[in-house]
Amino acid sequence: MCACSRVARVLAGGPTPAVPGDGTSYRTAFVGGKIDRIRHGVVSTAGTIDYPLSVEVSGHYLYVGTAGAVNYETGEVLAPGTVQRLVR
Repeated sequence: MCACSRVARVLAGGPTPAVPGDGTSYRTAFVGGKIDRIRHGVVSTAGTIDYPLSVEVSGHYLYVGTAGAVNYETGEVLAPGTVQRLVR
């Protein structure tokens, strides 16, 4: 049996939610470029960044991994992904 509780109704678009333990969750929205904050079922925007893939929380900061640029016809990597630090 799972000791689980629902934190939100929909987490689509956020493949790697971060849950820092204070009742807040964070998720990325790759297409919209948003980092969402979910607290008490209410979704708000914690920040925006191009092509966010993942989010981690450490102290007062969010660390957001972003996608690199790729030429999808040739597979050539044009630019690497990054990790950005945002104040939460």
